Amino acid sequence: MTLIPPRIAPRLKDATNEPNSIRAAHRVLGPGQWQEMAKAANWLAGVGGSLGSLGATGAAISAGSSQTWKLYCWPRSQHTTWFWSVQLKALGISGGHGTVTLNPGGTTFDFTLEGNRARNFGWTHVPSSVAAGEVSIQISVNAASPHSVMMMTVGVYELPRYALPSTGGTAGVLADSCGAGQVIYQNTTTADKYSVQGVYEQIRDAKDNCRRQALFNWYSPAGYTTASLTYVNLFRIPPAVQTRHLTNGETVRAVTVAINGLVTGGTPGDTGGELLVTAATGDTLTFTYDGATSSATWATGSIDVETDDFSQSNLIRGGTRDTLTFQLRRTNSSSSFTVYGVSVGESG
Repeated sequence: MTLIPPRIAPRLKDATNEPNSIRAAHRVLGPGQWQEMAKAANWLAGVGGSLGSLGATGAAISAGSSQTWKLYCWPRSQHTTWFWSVQLKALGISGGHGTVTLNPGGTTFDFTLEGNRARNFGWTHVPSSVAAGEVSIQISVNAASPHSVMMMTVGVYELPRYALPSTGGTAGVLADSCGAGQVIYQNTTTADKYSVQGVYEQIRDAKDNCRRQALFNWYSPAGYTTASLTYVNLFRIPPAVQTRHLTNGETVRAVTVAINGLVTGGTPGDTGGELLVTAATGDTLTFTYDGATSSATWATGSIDVETDDFSQSNLIRGGTRDTLTFQLRRTNSSSSFTVYGVSVGESG
């Protein structure tokens, strides 16, 4: 005899054992359900994000000279085209002109400034490599420029992807494979995303890829130097930071801090400088620099900061944003310690 399952779902009972309403379920849909989920997951993977931003820090760039501003970024491998928004201003009514060099790749763009009003420039840049690390912008002012030039602001962004391939390391889930009549599970590698399984894999990958890459950036070509043996503040106002809330019950998560520093006049092999990072919620991070270095170098570490609080309309946990205090000192009586840049973000 063939057993036919009942067409009506069994009744459920609640905590007081009273009959509940009949449980009913809609059939699983490709179009209208899984295909839309696939498209949403692909949007998360390809929408792009901010790599960093800088304000006006540093002296004016005199005609015939140049200065370099640097960021430590955490790009996503699937975004291979960046957009730079740069605002420049000539310090004189006759204007100015010169070039901007973008890295990685060393791509150069010309700029012309009319008068002394700030002007915004936008450049699309295909970097020579996409990996976590230093990104530089160099402004070289032509010697014929009649006036000095100020770099007012810099913003670097990943441009959204129009489409993601269904195979390879930058894969998106193939939405058509989630349509009616398609298999639910196609056993492929995690880099090749098909079927409902691919939706799961794409959303899983979004946990790391959809991160806040740029929480705070600061860079000064001249740097901030101290010869004090006790800690001094790098910033008068500690920057506020906040990270994503990913796991139920968590209140803090680790973010990455990158410091660009240099010790001069010290002894190689001995500690020459320290930078202490303190979160308002209590965690600390200490960077230690060697007693003598030939050039400024980046160092990275992690520190816990508060996550979003979804029970609050402004997402701020405890009503006050978490802040990071940066303090530096020399640790050798014959050295000085200079910090040029700070970058904070979610690295993955």
